[in-house]
Amino acid sequence: MKKIKRSKIISVVSALILAIIMLFVLSSCGVKDDSSPGPGKTDEVPAYESTPSEIPATPAPTAVVTRAPTEEPSDPTEEPAPRVKELDPGTDFYLDFTELGESAFTSNGACRIEQEEDGAVMYVVANDPFATVNTETGFGTAEEYRYIAMKLKASKNDYNGEYRFSTTTDGRGWAMIQFDYTKPGEWEVIVLDATTAGYMNPDTLEGDVTSIRIDPYNDGALVLTDEYALKIESIALFTTLEAAQAYKGLYEWPDEAQ
Repeated sequence: MKKIKRSKIISVVSALILAIIMLFVLSSCGVKDDSSPGPGKTDEVPAYESTPSEIPATPAPTAVVTRAPTEEPSDPTEEPAPRVKELDPGTDFYLDFTELGESAFTSNGACRIEQEEDGAVMYVVANDPFATVNTETGFGTAEEYRYIAMKLKASKNDYNGEYRFSTTTDGRGWAMIQFDYTKPGEWEVIVLDATTAGYMNPDTLEGDVTSIRIDPYNDGALVLTDEYALKIESIALFTTLEAAQAYKGLYEWPDEAQ
């Protein structure tokens, strides 16, 4: 009887020890009560979770509507393009040096020819500079197209220039007209009369004009510096003085704007 009682005591003690061990194991494993609140209950914020601070939201920036310009803004460093003044210069015979360029000239070596957008420039590099332009198929007769209009810009005006020409009846190229510059550094149109030329033969004016020679500065025996330059935009031949005087050149360049 005593033996049975002792066994019961041992069993009870063993059960208690086992229960204690199970509780210890469960508590060390961190078993979480995940029971959800019942109806009508409110979730409570656990103690380990912090309530976020209420920071006022930054308002979204207001969209700025920009309208596309109707035209591209112009580059202030870019020079405006030239405007064509006369599609018809008023004559069948003219030379456009913005297109012909320096290749149209045959220089005697005393001037250097350089091409620019608004014409060909003759720079003085030695004594007695000049250059000749061949008209290839030939212009009208020097007698009929006797009035010459030249649009040009001279850097200096203390020396005059010379216009010479040759024709199919006089190929020497000696016929010469002197002219003066009146607006140094600015565009000007100079009008000449072929019938006033010197050093002509009796039949010089009867032939078609085959070449034109320009002496930018009649420097005598002096050698001028390269500050002496002549830019030529165009040369046109007319049958009447009125038409020649009305000629303003082929283009209106930005520095001509008044």
